[in-house]
Amino acid sequence: MVGWVKLNTDGSFAENGTAGAGMVLRDDRGLSFAIQRSDLPIIIEMDSIVEVKLIQAMDI
Repeated sequence: MVGWVKLNTDGSFAENGTAGAGMVLRDDRGLSFAIQRSDLPIIIEMDSIVEVKLIQAMDI
């Protein structure tokens, strides 16, 4: 969609308690604005029932 940007995210968790995450932000032409990867503490907030149910099912 012209004038919009899309944010793709991904993350993973290891059995030892470590985690990683990354993101790519692209415009309507597919040009990447930013790629972010960090080992710093992070707080993620979202309104996705799928992710909420997955986390609840993990019983962590």
